[in-house]
Amino acid sequence: MDKVAELLETYYKWIKEKTTFKSVNGWEEITTPYLDIHNDYIQIYVKLENDKIVLSDGGYIVSDLIASGCPINTDRRKQLFDMTLKSFGIENKND
Repeated sequence: MDKVAELLETYYKWIKEKTTFKSVNGWEEITTPYLDIHNDYIQIYVKLENDKIVLSDGGYIVSDLIASGCPINTDRRKQLFDMTLKSFGIENKND
């Protein structure tokens, strides 16, 4: 178990070292060390709004799906999209 704990500690250290934060238009931009399918770093935007934490990707994922030929405007895809968000406790705002 010591080896597993050591590996986890090394992983956590790597994440902490490679993650950056920057203020952008009232949001905190978090750039993670994880890459998307285009080998770009995944970025998440965070702000506090009425005692709630709001997370956004600025519409990146949905735009990328559409650009990749996978629009979510059919009834079935919209249903799957909403179901996936709900399973993570996420609410889709502003479509």
